Amino acid sequence: LGEGVVSGQVTTDSFILDKASGEIRERQIRHKPHYCQRDPQGRVTLLQTPEARRDAPSLTPEQLQQLARLARQT
Repeated sequence: LGEGVVSGQVTTDSFILDKASGEIRERQIRHKPHYCQRDPQGRVTLLQTPEARRDAPSLTPEQLQQLARLARQT
């Protein structure tokens, strides 16, 4: 679903983690009025983000730690 990012239709958060510890060094949480999702026919559709999630981080600290572990394994 990177189509929305590539096309500029959706806004993304940005996280920078320490390579060794996985500690969050920097994060930019952006306002996200829209998101992309596949519909039942497999097409990517642009939807309005629920109000409560528009300014919330897209990933939890636990999810970031899991991604850091996976990246270190690569």
